[in-house]
Amino acid sequence: MICPVCGAVVADGHEAHHEAWHNTVAHKPKKATPKPVYTVTLDREARAWMGIPAGMVDNWCRAYPGANIPAEMERALLWAISNPAQDKKNWLRYLTNWFARAQERSRPTPSSGPGVSRKPWRPPDDNMTICYGRGGFHHAKKADIVRVDERGRDICRVCDEAMRASETVGAAE
Repeated sequence: MICPVCGAVVADGHEAHHEAWHNTVAHKPKKATPKPVYTVTLDREARAWMGIPAGMVDNWCRAYPGANIPAEMERALLWAISNPAQDKKNWLRYLTNWFARAQERSRPTPSSGPGVSRKPWRPPDDNMTICYGRGGFHHAKKADIVRVDERGRDICRVCDEAMRASETVGAAE
């Protein structure tokens, strides 16, 4: 007999055994893997991460206080651009793992010698934020933020002026 559920050939007299096998945990269909809440992508032409939610950088800063998250994002970006054959399915997981390794690297090791300690990089205080202008990241005072770009990221006055000046030069040519 052919099982109508799984298509297996079942010997005569073994139908009850095969049906019991269908009811075991081992034969239960696997649940679909949940899709990530955020879809982070790498735009190689723009040389930028896309789809990183606004508060995620702050979350990473709190979770990995020993890692300089903006600098590590740049390092991860350069590595990913330089290694296109290593394209990832889940860039959010890739970045999180990258930061975890950076956190581990920031801890002093026994080979560092006695009395050697590294101060962990601190996230910005309540008066600071991260400016995403001019293709990079840097700290800026919240009071200096003049606009939010099309991706919802803060842009400080200095970066905004520099971007407008480069647009003016590009339009004149």
